[in-house]
Amino acid sequence: MNKIIASAFALSLVACGSRPSNHFHVIISSEFSADEQIVINDALDSWEIALHGELTLERSVGSECDHFQNDMVNDPRQQLAKGVMYSDYVPREEHTVCIIKDSGANVDMHCGGARTACTHRDYSNDSSVEHIDMSRVNNPLVLQQVVAHETGHAWAIGHLQKGSLMYPHLIGAPVLVPTQVDIDEWHNVRR
Repeated sequence: MNKIIASAFALSLVACGSRPSNHFHVIISSEFSADEQIVINDALDSWEIALHGELTLERSVGSECDHFQNDMVNDPRQQLAKGVMYSDYVPREEHTVCIIKDSGANVDMHCGGARTACTHRDYSNDSSVEHIDMSRVNNPLVLQQVVAHETGHAWAIGHLQKGSLMYPHLIGAPVLVPTQVDIDEWHNVRR
């Protein structure tokens, strides 16, 4: 009897929205080449596989998110401080992640300095825009690591220790899949 009550309570908490949804619609910009799209999907697969079905990603390729490339150019708030995210630049639909191919100048502006990529996250609707500067991504393995890392930010995971996917620097051999440290942090944040 106590197990039934506990289970019903847990289900009611989920139904009331006390924990975030783990189903996302991922829109990959059609500006990525077919080969780049395969690598991006491999990066997304790495999260789904590592989390053993706890995360589901509905994916599509399209131009719905491409307008985020230049949204900040004429905006007075374009002097982004490092790490600051504005909800104006993320999708309005809940649980959407946009992955866009962006120019180096735009990535520098969006990300607050010379970087390969960054993610702007709106915590109110659990949605994100990932800006990827392909001029700074020199091979498919780096692209896979960058997308998997930025997607971790889309799930609200911050930077973690050296050797993890969420380590903030590209050094040594690429980390292509979430490590146990990354998975543990996903559980801490998403549950």
